Formats: sequence, C-alpha cells, structure tokens
Amino acid sequence: MANALPTKSPWVWCWEQYEAVPKQNPKVLYGLIADHLLIADTRYLKSKEIEERRKGLGMAVEACRCATHRLKDTALAVQIAEGYLKPHLDDADSVQFKYLGRANVIEAIVDVYAEAKDAPKLIDAFKLLVRDAPNRNTADAGRLRLAQVLDRQGEYAEAIRYLKEIDDKEGVAGAKRLIPELEKKLKAKQAKEKTP
Repeated sequence: MANALPTKSPWVWCWEQYEAVPKQNPKVLYGLIADHLLIADTRYLKSKEIEERRKGLGMAVEACRCATHRLKDTALAVQIAEGYLKPHLDDADSVQFKYLGRANVIEAIVDVYAEAKDAPKLIDAFKLLVRDAPNRNTADAGRLRLAQVLDRQGEYAEAIRYLKEIDDKEGVAGAKRLIPELEKKLKAKQAKEKTP
C-alpha cells in the first residue's frame, strides 16, 4: 500500500500518508502501518549506520502514534512500542528537542501505556523518562506525572519521594504542594495495614 520509498525524512513520509487517509478507512491505515513497519525493519533498523536506524525508528514512532491516536488501537500501539521503540531506544538522538530525541521517543512510549491504561508499564516508562531526561525541567515534569500515576496506584511513599526531588523554582513550581495530601493517604494506608 505504501507508495515508493521515501525521498524525504521517512517519518514525515509516513505521517503524510497517514494524514491523507480518512479516519473512516481504518483498513488503509492498518495496511500502511504494516507496510511502513516492514520497510523500517528490513531497510533501516538492521543497518550498521546509526542515521539509517534512526530513520527506521522514526517510521516506527509514526506508526505507533497512528495506531494510538488515529486508530485508537492500543493493543497494536503496545506491540509497536514493545517491538520497535523500546528495542531501538538506544538509536534515538541524544540531542534535546529533536524529533527523534530520546525523550521524545520515550514520550511516545509513555503515551501508549497511558492510552492502554497499563499502570505498571506506564510507571516504568516514566521512570525511564525521568532518568534519561535531557534537562531538569523535562525530568521534573516526568516526576510530577509519575507521582500522579503512583498516587492512583496507592504507591504514596514512592510518589512523595519523586515529588521531593522536584526543583520547585522551575517549570512545575508548586508540585510539592501535593505532598501533604499524599502523606495523609500514606498514613491512612499504613494504619489500615496495621489493623488486624
């Protein structure tokens, strides 16, 4: 289904093809995703050249985003994230704010697990984002979002720990105001666990 091989950035080529298909025609989108992943896998991701592998990674990122947002097929998006994005994460660019920057690829993975409502994998992806963030603001935003997921999972002590690591003077100023409420939840949880 995919037209001839791209002459521009492969991920832009993929995105343009996805956008050209009406949402009412999911079969075409599924076919394009399959074709693009096949091209990514056979032409780019197995290359010895990092720039070529990044092209394949970009195609996989776009396929993943299409599955997540256009098709709303979280099962397919999870398969792409786990089969293409995570295994090729080391091929992502280390330069901040690049489309194929490591943080952007991790954000695509985070997005998939958030849509799939897979809290354990979402937590792991946020931890990866915090660890590999290109700057303090990105790490702190990841810490805040991670703490929110941990809160929903009842992991209050860990949520508090991540909130305490935030630099309150920067992009997520005020995030530490959430700590007292989490401390109350933690005490209530501990009291409940002690009750026979």
